[in-house]
Amino acid sequence: MKNPFDKRVIKTRALIIDTFKAMIIEMEYGDITIKTLAERANINRKTFYAHFECIEDILNELAEEIADRLYSNMQEVGLLDEPSVDKFVQAMTMTANENFELYKKIMVANSYRFFIRNIKNIFKNAVLTTQVANKLSCTPQELYLCGEYIASGFAKIYKEWMENPNGITAERVAEIAGKMTFYGISSFIPL
Repeated sequence: MKNPFDKRVIKTRALIIDTFKAMIIEMEYGDITIKTLAERANINRKTFYAHFECIEDILNELAEEIADRLYSNMQEVGLLDEPSVDKFVQAMTMTANENFELYKKIMVANSYRFFIRNIKNIFKNAVLTTQVANKLSCTPQELYLCGEYIASGFAKIYKEWMENPNGITAERVAEIAGKMTFYGISSFIPL
């Protein structure tokens, strides 16, 4: 690849990724080819290969970008320093609203299931290294299981909601996910 700090390289790479995101919204993963992506981005295949080796490389970069955005939003609202349902709701809503159609397609389409696992693992590993994780009284193995449970749970809640929203708002979904994460099912038992 050419100089990664060259503005033309940065611009072309962003064009390829943005075109890929648009294609995800419109089609299944198996239908996206380097040829169609290059045509859509108005570049030649040689230019594509100067930046990426294959479609999976873009997907991996996108998985890291999405996990980083979620993690960044959690940091921004202070969730990683002081966990709370309100902060969880705020961070999840911020993330979902950044590119709702893209996230919806990734969560709902079966052809992107493997991609959800990548995002979940990146996110889980990032959360497991926070100050909050360091304050918990459990072994690293137990913490890993807790991280898996939380990441899988909220991924499934959002997938189900995106498939069939039934009039539930994004904020309410985040609130439900947050209550389940921090307090479990007991948060829904009337006092």
